[in-house]
Amino acid sequence: MAIAGVSVCPSCGAVINIHWASCPACATALEPQAVPPPTPEQWVTSWRELAHLTNGIEKTEQQFHPVLQALDECDRAFLPNDWPRFQAAVEKVRRVVSERG
Repeated sequence: MAIAGVSVCPSCGAVINIHWASCPACATALEPQAVPPPTPEQWVTSWRELAHLTNGIEKTEQQFHPVLQALDECDRAFLPNDWPRFQAAVEKVRRVVSERG
């Protein structure tokens, strides 16, 4: 789950993606903007997804330790509110779990 940051063009008022270099409606150059911080609901939704993805993985399974390491990365990113790093760790969990078959 990625955050799609939106804003408004200061020149024409068109809705824009915060990552765009220029407004597609009026071609005004745009200043880069930071990704907005995640909402509490986004954190909860991601943690729930992780719980669902990892449910039932046993200690004896080959994916156990890689999943545990990725979850630790999630936790280390969560504490300082580092959403991009957290999402990268969530992707690792998804990748490892998908190898489970």
